[in-house]
Amino acid sequence: MKKIINSNNSRLCLIVSIIVCLLSLPRTSVANPKEIAIAYLQNGLGHLNSYERQIALQSLANKIFKTQGFNIKLIPFVSFFEMQQSIIQGDIDFSIINSFHYLSHHPFFQQYTVNPIWTVQRGTSAAENYILIANNQHTGKSLADFKNKTISLYKEHLLLEFYLDFLTKKESGQIHSAFFSKIKYTNSISLSVLDVFFGNSDLCLVSSHVFDLATELNPAIKKKVTIIHQSGEKFLPGLLLGFKHVDPSIRHIIDTRVSKFDTSPVGQKILELLSIQRIRTIRQEELSPMLDLFKNYQVLQ
Repeated sequence: MKKIINSNNSRLCLIVSIIVCLLSLPRTSVANPKEIAIAYLQNGLGHLNSYERQIALQSLANKIFKTQGFNIKLIPFVSFFEMQQSIIQGDIDFSIINSFHYLSHHPFFQQYTVNPIWTVQRGTSAAENYILIANNQHTGKSLADFKNKTISLYKEHLLLEFYLDFLTKKESGQIHSAFFSKIKYTNSISLSVLDVFFGNSDLCLVSSHVFDLATELNPAIKKKVTIIHQSGEKFLPGLLLGFKHVDPSIRHIIDTRVSKFDTSPVGQKILELLSIQRIRTIRQEELSPMLDLFKNYQVLQ
């Protein structure tokens, strides 16, 4: 399993390595290269600073498109509303978004997007399983037993907070901020697990691959904590969406190159910087487990 990059020095070395690799790639000379506009939200990929985020996404786009003779234009947006307006106006060809935005604006995206869709995979499983972890003294307990307790959560992963809110509303009718006495937002996803391990929080919600990595690095964690809830493998954390006005041949180029992205050294380095294992092709139907959950969540509102 690939390890999460925490060190700023490690990320800097990785960025330099990616740039060097990309500069060595062959370029296709085209008289009138087509411009491809790719949108993303500035507050995404919270484990990277703005410079690292720009390098990572530009490298990703270049690896997919550049040798095909396209000019890549990355467009950062401060808010989803601004991105939405540009989509409506036809100014964006592709969008990289957190899946939570897709769920909460599904009718809109249905109107403008087309198959295939591309999703990121952060662990060994195609979809993520979200788990509630507590100290092993709480073995056999359920979420109801943790009312007015403390939970650690990595806020950058929007789907985690959405799912936590779903669980507490289903359990008690309360939003998660009212159910718990304190929500401790951590600076990294792995720190949520460590908070429970060291007794700084009663509970945490993480994806199972994060727990697996934490226990791989520190086997003592497994002896001290217990899993009290699992969502099942239904979450796809990030999406690359193509819009209907885009030439199908361009979508085909993405599909072909994305399927081989993790097989090249530079592709692997880019994925490592983004903290993902691979990018894979899906159809809209594969989003149904998440969409059904979101519909159930709306009923609880």
